[in-house]
Amino acid sequence: MRFDVIIKNGRVIDGTGNPWFHSCLCIRDGRVVEMKRGIREEGEKVLDAAGMIVAPGFIDYHNHSDLTLLVNPRAESYIHQGVTTVCIGNCGQSPAPISDEHREELEEYFAYHAHGVEVPMEWRTYGEYLAKLEKRGVGLNVVPFVGHGTVRIAVMGFSRSRPTAEEMESMKTLVDQSFKDGVFSLSSGLDYAPNIYSDTQEIIELCRVAAKHSGVYITHTRGSGLKAVKEAIEIGRAAGVPVHILHYQWSLATSVDAFEEARDRGLDVTFDAYPYDGGCGSLDSQLQEFEGGWLFEGGVRMFFERIKKGEVRERLKRGLEIDWNQLYVAVCRSPENKRHEGKSIMEVAESREMHPVDAYCDLILENEGVAMQVYRHQLDEGVTKKALRHPAMLVGSDGWALAPHGDLFVGTPHPRCYGTYPRILGRYVREEGALTLQEAVRKMTSFPAQRLGLRDRGLLREGSWADIVVFDPERVGDNATYDRPHRYPRGIEHVLVNGRVVVEKGEHTGTLAGRVLRKGC
Repeated sequence: MRFDVIIKNGRVIDGTGNPWFHSCLCIRDGRVVEMKRGIREEGEKVLDAAGMIVAPGFIDYHNHSDLTLLVNPRAESYIHQGVTTVCIGNCGQSPAPISDEHREELEEYFAYHAHGVEVPMEWRTYGEYLAKLEKRGVGLNVVPFVGHGTVRIAVMGFSRSRPTAEEMESMKTLVDQSFKDGVFSLSSGLDYAPNIYSDTQEIIELCRVAAKHSGVYITHTRGSGLKAVKEAIEIGRAAGVPVHILHYQWSLATSVDAFEEARDRGLDVTFDAYPYDGGCGSLDSQLQEFEGGWLFEGGVRMFFERIKKGEVRERLKRGLEIDWNQLYVAVCRSPENKRHEGKSIMEVAESREMHPVDAYCDLILENEGVAMQVYRHQLDEGVTKKALRHPAMLVGSDGWALAPHGDLFVGTPHPRCYGTYPRILGRYVREEGALTLQEAVRKMTSFPAQRLGLRDRGLLREGSWADIVVFDPERVGDNATYDRPHRYPRGIEHVLVNGRVVVEKGEHTGTLAGRVLRKGC
């Protein structure tokens, strides 16, 4: 009997959390069809994994590659980490649905996700967007979430008002249709406009629609303290949905007791974290939550007009609490601003001989909002380790698929885009001993798969889809840094997506083997 691919001589960590064992993996038609110690059959391709770990491909539960996958579908910065599935539409920001009335507002707001590359958003429904991904081809599997903020823009634009009964029904209809199109969950980003304009009851109503489709409520909470986490818990209980808190390491120190109490009382609540001490987002993200988000009322163009005004800048100078020495310019669309990439806002301000707020606002205007920032060194490593060890934690990078070549070889983006998964395996497993290898793999594979309801991914067993990573446990680690982020990790030898070899001996084969995964399909 002949197989498409055979992986032999490796130590298998199957994703369950159990210790490794010896087995050969025999793959045909995209799936693992046999697992056994000895193998006599032949394969079209045989990968020798001697001295290496064979594990399920990693599932990134928290990803923002919604537009960059349309720029470069090979998704090299993730494939080279061993990531074979990404979940998009996080933090309340998804590429669909789009209404004709408010299309321009969403396009202007969402454009930064493409890192300065023009990506026409020519679709309306989530189904049309997913079809475009499929037609373009994609290098890894894609799991879609629908964002509350995008739904709100489609119905209300950037209005700060509460939705009318009619507007609420329109939002529910869009969420319902998005689930019918295949999304898995509803996400919110309650620090961002226009999500920030909503009250708790609005989110509960939309989560009740998600509950009908067995969805999960996934939230970037309203702030990072105890009150924010309690709101997420309240929404889950009232709507009858499980809750997942994004990048929870920022809230862990102040709210872990509330989190544990919620689980003890029967609420299915989990979280993700990544192994870095800094965050990242659009350059203007520090202003979206300022004093309730009033700067963004009416949309991005109104925001630009406001931050041109001297009285607004004076208000920002009095009210913003930002360490300008740690807030770095990551990516700029404007060619004239490329010289500022990798520099702190304070350095930019000093070079321009102006106040940091003025330099910050000018950069936003000069790039028409299409610019990224990295806020470095915000978190104590002890908190990161505590988050990684927590039994309800799964790994999520919170990054974008990039590449060290082509249109997405830009600026100094967050190193999490290239290094999240190898960094955990190298630094926190091998060097620090914060996690066992099998537990780290579980948090990257079967745990997110279970959260998504993917019964045939995230585990290595007969019948499962052959999403597989083969890595050297003695070498695996990250090479990306804040100053030099566009660097692939080391020690990831082979990656298979749906049974096809996408990375062989550390080199991308050019194969686009990914699929759009739809809930219920």
